[in-house]
Amino acid sequence: PAQTPHLAFHECAEMSHPYWDSDGWGVPPTKRDFSGHQSLMRRAYYGCLAYTDSLIGQVMEVLDTSAAAEHTVTVFMGDHGWHLGENDLWCKMTNLETGTRVPLIIRVPWIKAS
Repeated sequence: PAQTPHLAFHECAEMSHPYWDSDGWGVPPTKRDFSGHQSLMRRAYYGCLAYTDSLIGQVMEVLDTSAAAEHTVTVFMGDHGWHLGENDLWCKMTNLETGTRVPLIIRVPWIKAS
């Protein structure tokens, strides 16, 4: 975005080095090659989130059926956010809002929601 300091950006190596391989030859995709992969990357990312959410749900179900549920504080904290094409970025190491969001969920059974 305009007026964003250079410090907010970096080279986004996550999507530019050969370990992200579009053709099996260790060649990073160019912008032209990558344009067809954007929706695939978003679907894969959201699919990963949905799978992780499902696993967390399974853990919470097991906890809730145990005697320990009423005496167990549960805390979930994740890594910072990932840009999915916003500002033409496909990485997570920026100072922009999307790259700085950190999920934090705390469940304390003996404290009721207000």
